[in-house]
Amino acid sequence: MIKMSFAYDKVVENAAETRAELFKRGVFDPGKGKIRRKPRTPEKMGMLYRRALERARRHKPYYDKDGKLILPYFCGTKK
Repeated sequence: MIKMSFAYDKVVENAAETRAELFKRGVFDPGKGKIRRKPRTPEKMGMLYRRALERARRHKPYYDKDGKLILPYFCGTKK
């Protein structure tokens, strides 16, 4: 088994250079976020929509006493 190591700083630097180059060429719009190279099929879009509806049904959003919107599905996640 081959162990590969890399410097995280170098990866970050390369990613920033690549995004800058794509922006210059007009391929990447920083306001849109990540680039999705492969378009989703209508079946996949339908499945993702059904999963989102099911998630919302099982973990209903609500407002707390301070008026903040609480999304229970995401409450346990770390940033």
